[in-house]
Amino acid sequence: MPDVEAALARGIPLAEALIAEPGVAPRLSTEEAAGLTDPAGYLGSARVFVDRVLARLA
Repeated sequence: MPDVEAALARGIPLAEALIAEPGVAPRLSTEEAAGLTDPAGYLGSARVFVDRVLARLA
C-alpha cells in the first residue's frame, strides 16, 4: 500500500497520507479519512497488523 509506505516514511498519520494522494483527495474528506483509519473501528485483524508493523520496525 503506497499510502501506508508514505505515512511510515514521512512519520505522518495514515489519514494525512491518504488525503495527500491526488486520486483520493477529491473523493474523501479529511474527516472521512480520519474515521476510516481510526483503530477503534478495525475489526478482527488488529493483531496481524500490529505484528506486521513491529516486524518491520525490528
